[in-house]
Amino acid sequence: MLTANIPILPPGVLILTKLKRCVYFIGSTRPSSVMRFHMDELDIKYLLKWLAECDETVDFKGYFSPDVNELYSATKKVLKHWEGVGQDEWVRLMYAVMNQEDRDRMLGD
Repeated sequence: MLTANIPILPPGVLILTKLKRCVYFIGSTRPSSVMRFHMDELDIKYLLKWLAECDETVDFKGYFSPDVNELYSATKKVLKHWEGVGQDEWVRLMYAVMNQEDRDRMLGD
């Protein structure tokens, strides 16, 4: 997508870039990493709400990656973290904004 000749990632793809980066900071105690995790997590949660409100989905196919399994793995790690800290509502919302094929893939592995 282009806006005024500036490439803009659609929210369904942007959330994957945030998830992919966020997993590197899960469990870190370094102050800068804790801050990065917190900021990425806030962005992810905002994007989840936006996707749900706009009836959009996470776009695994729209993210150009040589290894799409890395995206699924990153998403699973964030979901596992949320489950571990009692944030089940975000896990449910993530699954709600996935298409059926991606949801099956996430739950099947």
